[in-house]
Amino acid sequence: MKRGILSYLCCLVPLVLFQACDNTIEPLVESESTNFALHGYLDMRTDQQIVRLEGLRPNILSEPVSLEGVEVSTIDHTDGTVVIWRDSIITLDNGTLGTAFVANFRPDLGHEYSFNVGRNGVTEGRATTRVPAPPVVLPATPVGESENMKQHLVLIGLKDQPTKVHMLYEVSPPNETERQVISVAYGDPGFLSNAGWELEISLGIDRFIILNALGLDSVTQDIRLHNVEMRATLFSEEWQTQGSEFNLENAHGFFGSIGVFDGGWDIDSSAVRKLGFIDNQQRN
Repeated sequence: MKRGILSYLCCLVPLVLFQACDNTIEPLVESESTNFALHGYLDMRTDQQIVRLEGLRPNILSEPVSLEGVEVSTIDHTDGTVVIWRDSIITLDNGTLGTAFVANFRPDLGHEYSFNVGRNGVTEGRATTRVPAPPVVLPATPVGESENMKQHLVLIGLKDQPTKVHMLYEVSPPNETERQVISVAYGDPGFLSNAGWELEISLGIDRFIILNALGLDSVTQDIRLHNVEMRATLFSEEWQTQGSEFNLENAHGFFGSIGVFDGGWDIDSSAVRKLGFIDNQQRN
């Protein structure tokens, strides 16, 4: 279900006219209090946010609620920041025109936001979402020798699977001072336990990927390791309960959020040496 909403929204780009957008909003909702349909999410991966908005028809014989004079804003309920959104006309797959609202900001992990639709200072519809909070990384002691070395991690506080997980290794090649960051893709690994989300990092295999990225052979011993981090995409709870609309007030549709988590830790010096690296990590 995440993929369906993402594929629909990915076509909403920051232009006055948008092409190849599927009109998935149902314009007829039999409700006197629900005036608007909205479809979108706040995304930490970009500094431009886009949400589609449409006026609803309370019955089949009536006209859709007009968007003329509509004011859209978001409030960050964690730090109080208010952002005013601007409207743009979009072209849908069926050739009809629609309206999207756009704002330039990047949401923060753990912050709660409300998306407010109204006129003349009076809110007529609202949606809320909390960007997932950053988990705490609990690393175990690495086990195994060289190419077989692995490290178990627990991401404490996560209740749903992280996606697009990458390991980021900041290294310096031999006889060079310039640092490079080598990214190793892990996909959607791990499993949920009572402790949090658990997964295993293959440090030994990652070593060969790092060497290959640097154009070095497997016997190279003087690469300096400066920093180790994990990057993961986190989805808010609305993605897990699509269709319930529990976070919408006088509105219909979907509103959620996507966070990006970067968390680092130090690998034990003895493990770094077994990998054939020089330990230049800055100890916390």
